[in-house]
Amino acid sequence: MRWAPALIDRIRALHHAGTVEIRWCSTWCPDADQVKRLFALPALERAWSDHLAATAATAAKLAAARQVLTHGRRLIWTDDVEVPTHGSVYDELTHTGQALLIAPSPRRGLQPEHLDAIEAFIS
Repeated sequence: MRWAPALIDRIRALHHAGTVEIRWCSTWCPDADQVKRLFALPALERAWSDHLAATAATAAKLAAARQVLTHGRRLIWTDDVEVPTHGSVYDELTHTGQALLIAPSPRRGLQPEHLDAIEAFIS
């Protein structure tokens, strides 16, 4: 696993500023404590805590995204595999302007320009 410390610092700062609620919604949810320690992140809520098969994780991620919007909250969803970039699900999630969907390259992960877009969306 590779990461950019400056990017993790920006994510941590967003959390500490209280402008976003960061929630694990990943196939790594059951192992989030290990990632938290590695990145020196604060305790973050998890969308689920059980190990899920790939298809179940896909469905759980979309259900979690829909739940955020159903509760009238804004959604920022970053995922290198599951975030829709076009099509009916993309349209469903973004049609109100309440969702920012970021699908970073699986080889590069989140980049500074993604955090720029997140910070702009928040403000």
